[in-house]
Amino acid sequence: GVRLDKLLASRKDSLPFDLQISYLKQLCIALSHAHGRGIIHRNICPETIYITRDGVVKLADFDFAKVDGFATIVDPSIPLIDSEFTPPELYPDASNASPRSDLYALGCLWLYMASWPTRELKINNSQSVPIPQSARDLMQSLLSHVPAKRPQSANLLLKELEKM
Repeated sequence: GVRLDKLLASRKDSLPFDLQISYLKQLCIALSHAHGRGIIHRNICPETIYITRDGVVKLADFDFAKVDGFATIVDPSIPLIDSEFTPPELYPDASNASPRSDLYALGCLWLYMASWPTRELKINNSQSVPIPQSARDLMQSLLSHVPAKRPQSANLLLKELEKM
């Protein structure tokens, strides 16, 4: 497949809304599977998402993952890659990762897809992205700096996305 960042770079406008939702739903299924096995990705960004020719989304690069009961490649207490997709709770201590941390990064990914070709994430301006208001509200909840205000799980997020 092609990485999401490369796919977007080949476009002059944002992905159609229905394609954004399709990609997000597939990522929710992948995250639900990982989270159910005690794996937190901690590095969701356009460079870790692949899209096959058939439109199947693949979540890759688990090298920064926090895995319950196992050591990871990266010491969980060391700060991760500092990117626009990094949840705020991981800055003081990357071991603070939870499923809601991955959902924050998913919200950033959605904002990135919806606001393309703008390459700079402006989380405070997410209300201006050209998607339906109900979708903007859901995106806003994902982008909350308070993890408890984000959806509780990828499964619950998937249910909300299926309504759109």
